[in-house]
Amino acid sequence: GLFNAVPDLESPIGEKLAVIQGLPPDPTNLPSGCSFSPRCPYAQEECLEKPCGMREIEPGHFIDCYFPHRYEGGSRA
Repeated sequence: GLFNAVPDLESPIGEKLAVIQGLPPDPTNLPSGCSFSPRCPYAQEECLEKPCGMREIEPGHFIDCYFPHRYEGGSRA
C-alpha cells in the first residue's frame, strides 16, 4: 500500500495516488497478528493470528509478511 501511494514521476499530472483504507492501529492496542492485517487486502487467517516476523529474502532486504509473492509485479500492500 505504501509503495502504491508514492508519486510516480512518469504518471500524468493530477493523477490521484492510491489510498490505504482505514486507519493505522492504536499502538497501545495492536491486533494479535500482523498490525497491518486489518487494512491489507491480501490478509489471510495466518495474518490475523500471529505476526510473521522479519525474514531476510535477499542480502539487506527484509519482509514481515506471510504472502510477499502477492505483491510482485508492482501491486504491494
